[in-house]
Amino acid sequence: MGDSPPDLRTGAPWERRRGRPKKLGLFERLWAGRGSLALALALSAGVLVPSAAWAGELAKARGLMESGQYQDAIPILEKFTKTFPNEPRGWALLADCYQNVFPPLVNEAGTALAKKDYAQNRRQASLSSFTSLEGTGVYQRLVADEPRDLQNNLLLGIALIANDHDPEAAKKQLDRTTKLGVTSDMRDALYNAWGLYYIEVKEWENARKMFTVAKKSSTFALGKLLEVEKLEAAQRKEQEAAENDPARIAERRFNQLMTEARTMVRESRHEAAVDLIEDALRLKEGDSEAQTMLAESKLAASSDLYWEGKKLVDASQHAEAYSKFERALQLDPTNASASLGFEHVKKKLDDDNKPRVIRRFVPATDSAPVIPQ
Repeated sequence: MGDSPPDLRTGAPWERRRGRPKKLGLFERLWAGRGSLALALALSAGVLVPSAAWAGELAKARGLMESGQYQDAIPILEKFTKTFPNEPRGWALLADCYQNVFPPLVNEAGTALAKKDYAQNRRQASLSSFTSLEGTGVYQRLVADEPRDLQNNLLLGIALIANDHDPEAAKKQLDRTTKLGVTSDMRDALYNAWGLYYIEVKEWENARKMFTVAKKSSTFALGKLLEVEKLEAAQRKEQEAAENDPARIAERRFNQLMTEARTMVRESRHEAAVDLIEDALRLKEGDSEAQTMLAESKLAASSDLYWEGKKLVDASQHAEAYSKFERALQLDPTNASASLGFEHVKKKLDDDNKPRVIRRFVPATDSAPVIPQ
């Protein structure tokens, strides 16, 4: 048996369980000659297991069987198999009881074994499709009952993906399962489960890594590798279409202009902010945030222009001051200071541009002018 592959998410190797071989119980001994390898594979795929309450009933039935009380165990197991018809374990135990009562119930035992085989085949089918045969709540109760049980933890992770489509909860559960240590027969199942999680969150490269490891012994992984390529290509095509959509282009440009405008406001460059916001509103008319920001920026820019104009007046640069006051009033017609400054500069410029009367100087003489005859 080779070493487990490394955890491709962290680079650390996944541990294998160590310790003494587990002593086989009655059910395990019964299954030893009835396809134990198929059972192990099916258990790793996402299969039906009983709730915690029924696990206690099975233990009770086993206790009765081990003490030879097969007749008393039959009602318990018949009720169990009626509630959980997809659980091979119940049918196998029930068949054993039918065979060991006196007289043996041969027909009933044969029917139970046939139903056991049917349930086992369903498990093998679940391995090929990697779907869960039971609701998530069943596995949650089992994990709560046996927190370190590797199979139940993996089954819960699979159910959270296949049934609930809850990637956040599935990731936490698969993390817990990975930390428990992985036996070789469940290694590929865990890689496949991680691959399904990465498909759910659209992390295509990580999904490829997981299925690439599992594909050595899993046709399911091979199929998923092809599916990943198709899903990634479809997502890329969708993104390209979205990027070229006129509405999306306008939205991106609007957001870009508003971001630049906010920068201008922080830097107290309010007149530049006004120009940017006006451009943004041409792309998205009626945007309340942009309209509010434009009104505030116009007031601030008008005030800035007034003070710039006042400095120019003090420097006797009246033409330049005229332009500042005029722009200030365009942005805020109610700016009284800018209005007074504008009128003052306008009058000054008008006075400076008035035409002047030029008088010629005629020097005085001692003699009177000669009047021509």
